[in-house]
Amino acid sequence: MKQIALICLVALVGVAQSCESQTAKPTAATATAEGACNPGKALTAVQFSDNLKSCPDAQILDVRTPGEFESGHLANAVNINIGSSDFATKVAALDKSKPVFVYCLSGARSTSAGGYMRNNGFKTVAEMQGGIMQWRAAQLPLVQGAATAAKPTGITEESWNKMLATDKLVLVDFYAEWCQPCKKMAPYLEEIKNEMGEKVEVVRIDADKELAIVNKLNVTALPTLILYKNGKSVWRNEGYVDKKAVVEKLNGAK
Repeated sequence: MKQIALICLVALVGVAQSCESQTAKPTAATATAEGACNPGKALTAVQFSDNLKSCPDAQILDVRTPGEFESGHLANAVNINIGSSDFATKVAALDKSKPVFVYCLSGARSTSAGGYMRNNGFKTVAEMQGGIMQWRAAQLPLVQGAATAAKPTGITEESWNKMLATDKLVLVDFYAEWCQPCKKMAPYLEEIKNEMGEKVEVVRIDADKELAIVNKLNVTALPTLILYKNGKSVWRNEGYVDKKAVVEKLNGAK
């Protein structure tokens, strides 16, 4: 009987773990009515902001590069670049018993960081879905470095309109240096530029450096492709897309 009971217990644990793995999807905030700090694993920008108010002892971790951090970050955030060689060492210095709210530009790096931290003993880790891009879209407050605040944007409204004032199709690629799908797409975008240059203008814009146009066009994911014809947007794609699909859209828009 004891053996049967033990087998049943193991089976129940297995079922519970299976259910947990199947439901490990982005969850809404789960702060209790009493205001206790109990965030979900993955939060929208608004939920991230709201839960921080219930977690006065939370550690806020920005895993972007120092340059990105300087361009605008959450108040009281600590910058530990996930791409740096000392990331693990610096993260180990954080308090594992206290909740950590982690974010990046679009959510990819913070997801990696959150997984690493959970695997290394951190009890509560909340990740911001969509990162700073969604935070800005929700018009939530950011702290900027003095040098960045005084630095003018590279693309003005005048230069943007001038770029679109052409008989050619204009394919705009919003990317970032750290973005792996962006890097994967870059070679074929260069091929399109060379192969279809008479009819298509390919423009690549670093989303980390051109925040004004990113906000204006509500670019909240990377990579993002936007196709313009006669100055108007006729197609938009968020995330990785292969060359064949892009060329088909270009041919169809002529």
